[in-house]
Amino acid sequence: MAKSSRFSGGFAVGLKWSLFFLLCFFILGYSAVFSVLLASMGGFATSLITDWWNAKADPQPATTSDAAGNQANQPKAERVLTRAEKWQRATGTHRRRLPRLKWPFGKR
Repeated sequence: MAKSSRFSGGFAVGLKWSLFFLLCFFILGYSAVFSVLLASMGGFATSLITDWWNAKADPQPATTSDAAGNQANQPKAERVLTRAEKWQRATGTHRRRLPRLKWPFGKR
């Protein structure tokens, strides 16, 4: 049986969490209006986070029409080098390494 729902999975999770927040605020002694307001804000935030967490990444198009996209798809030897890549080739360094800090509290 195919699952057909008008609501996303994040909405259902947000609704459950808003009910949980509502009960918690009632138990803590907040007024009804303030509890509903805070619970709805918490449920909405939870639904947004759940939708973001479960979102699938859109695949990047294989070819793009702009110059920067075409340049990125070319092999490294054929495309124009960036300033950072020119510096790396000229100096022979690929990454600046930070000096290690000495730990003042004995051996780590």
